[in-house]
Amino acid sequence: MFKKDENEKSPKAVDVLLCPLCGENNACVNVSCGDTEKTCWCKNPEISFPASLLDKIGKDATGKACICQACAIAHQISIA
Repeated sequence: MFKKDENEKSPKAVDVLLCPLCGENNACVNVSCGDTEKTCWCKNPEISFPASLLDKIGKDATGKACICQACAIAHQISIA
């Protein structure tokens, strides 16, 4: 039997309704209602999600939690 290292951290549960960058509600329509066919704010063609933004998400939340609109727009402004 293996003893768990007391310093080893358990993976933190990811709340899919919170932005992994700021911790605020991400207002994801698709996740909140469980319908991926609905049109969410993130489908707006004026909002982009470049690698420089996506790289800021921790590995535990990548592909699980959506970035909020405020963080997406703030990043766009910062790289403009």
